[in-house]
Amino acid sequence: DSVRRMRAATATAFENAAAWPSALRALYRYRVHELARGMWVASAEQRDRTLDYWLAAEQHLRLLGESAARTAGAAFGQEKALARAFEAFSPTDYLEQIRKAAYQLWETAENQHQSALEFWLAAERQFMESRASGGSSTVSPGA
Repeated sequence: DSVRRMRAATATAFENAAAWPSALRALYRYRVHELARGMWVASAEQRDRTLDYWLAAEQHLRLLGESAARTAGAAFGQEKALARAFEAFSPTDYLEQIRKAAYQLWETAENQHQSALEFWLAAERQFMESRASGGSSTVSPGA
């Protein structure tokens, strides 16, 4: 029951993003832009993929924000917690963590002939599942 209430409070925080102070909305958009650009720059498939990277970056930042909102509690201090999380977020470091996790997955895989993209997506999926469940953003190779 408490998990359901926490998820509802988190969902409400992002549904009401339009009510965020303009500085918080701007910071959120800036971090999404930075992460999307980092994904785009690191990719070998840049052509016609800009929107894909933007949507993926937005999904990662939403999970980061939801995690911060859960940590902050019901309604007290959510905007401050979101601002702190977005300010501390480093797209470069975040992508590097995913890259290292993808490499660990590749090293431990029985079939290393899969594409690099498959390992990247698996590592990214584990990061997102970890964020969604309220865990840390580190990924173990066997997960």
